[in-house]
Amino acid sequence: MAVWKTPKTDWTDKDRFELEDYNRIKNNIYYLWERACVLFSDFAIEAMGSDITSEAEDFHVAYFNAFERNIDILNQKTYAQNLGIRQTFYANGVFIKWDELNRIENAAVKIKRIIDAKEKSAHRLPFRLGAPRDLRE
Repeated sequence: MAVWKTPKTDWTDKDRFELEDYNRIKNNIYYLWERACVLFSDFAIEAMGSDITSEAEDFHVAYFNAFERNIDILNQKTYAQNLGIRQTFYANGVFIKWDELNRIENAAVKIKRIIDAKEKSAHRLPFRLGAPRDLRE
């Protein structure tokens, strides 16, 4: 199971996008997806590649587009809300900007709040199922 890491929601034009940022965003999306499948219904999202472990590896534009589409899918499968305008990135185009990173990471936080609230409000049976003879001490 993926692990939630606190998103960076205060990107500025001075910040540099690092491989840790890529891995955090990707794994947070996987974390949200795993939890949403349990609480809402099972659904698929696009693959976003494996963790980047070296500065020598490239960031693939397809994975940034998958981030965008997967955030959109998560939003639609939970409780749809306004998360801003989804962007499309192109090979040899402009690299993802700080304001888009803020939008994506803030969207993940909003979706996590919805999933957390749904989990808190999930109905639980106030009794134990089974025949009385099965409840021996």
